[in-house]
Amino acid sequence: SGVGRDDPKNDWLVCASSGGTSSRPRGGPQGSAKIRAMGREKALKMNFPPGGYFCIKPALINVEQAEQSWKAEGGSAGGLSGSDCGLAAMVTQRSPLPLRRAAEQMAHYFQRELQYDFLQYVAVEKERDEKTVAFLWTDDYPDDKGSLEVLGACCFRWRRYRDSGDRSALQWTWIHPYMRRKGRLTKAWPYFEKRFGEFIVESPLSRSMRIFLATKTKYNDLLARLGAPPLKCETDAEG
Repeated sequence: SGVGRDDPKNDWLVCASSGGTSSRPRGGPQGSAKIRAMGREKALKMNFPPGGYFCIKPALINVEQAEQSWKAEGGSAGGLSGSDCGLAAMVTQRSPLPLRRAAEQMAHYFQRELQYDFLQYVAVEKERDEKTVAFLWTDDYPDDKGSLEVLGACCFRWRRYRDSGDRSALQWTWIHPYMRRKGRLTKAWPYFEKRFGEFIVESPLSRSMRIFLATKTKYNDLLARLGAPPLKCETDAEG
């Protein structure tokens, strides 16, 4: 999984995941062990959206709110529009609550699938961080009420790394299993590069994310400058 946080020489690389990326805390039981310890029913009430442990229920957002999110937050970067790169909405802590709740619901599914101990994103955070930005992927066809099904999300946060300085980091990404390997992350990547510059993808990386990043020459050049090992090319990339 590459160099992780437990290596003091590479503290700039924090934590990532599957279908995308995320952060796992140091020490403590894995999520699955924690769930077994507290009891399944209690764990479901505390940590997961309604619908049962194995249920993935897409969040719904309004088309108008999705389109307005780009205007409100300045969605263009370096001549690229997020909506033209396959992203449905941009979510900040000033965004309407339904957009933030949709991002939180995707974070729940990410936590469930990767069995993390804590949630990576909440709709109402205790401390407002203006640099935290989430993005939503949806289906392409609104229903008769003007709603879109949210099929994935990712989140960028501002980090202060000891060895590589202050920079943005892609903290986590989750895409519905039915919608993976269809080029969504690949299509959005140029926009992310324009908007966030030389960002880090937090570790530990899933195999699919390592495969994906191994094809990104700019990212591997960044790793080399930061003293991290390059990501080796494999097959069956996510994206």
